[in-house]
Amino acid sequence: MSCPDCFTGNVHEGTPVGRVETIHGLPTYVAGTTSETEPEGIIVIISGAFGWDLLNSRILADAYAKRGNYTVYLPDFMDGNLMPLDPTNPAMANARHAGHLPSS
Repeated sequence: MSCPDCFTGNVHEGTPVGRVETIHGLPTYVAGTTSETEPEGIIVIISGAFGWDLLNSRILADAYAKRGNYTVYLPDFMDGNLMPLDPTNPAMANARHAGHLPSS
């Protein structure tokens, strides 16, 4: 069971530096090493209710990749079925990465 606090929060500041690829038919945010360098390992992040295109999720993926020389995958396992962001909360207004999924 969820409570009202489950659907509140804030948006981290920053700009994601990874890229979006289609992997096994899923749009996936990929952060970390390129094909020119060998990663130390991989991390797969399963996003929360707000989805793979939430700015916070992508910034987190970038941070993990940078700290450990990892390749980090953040796939859209929810097929675009995301919890809507609160449009009355100014902090959430720009939380979705522009140009990917609608802020449903």
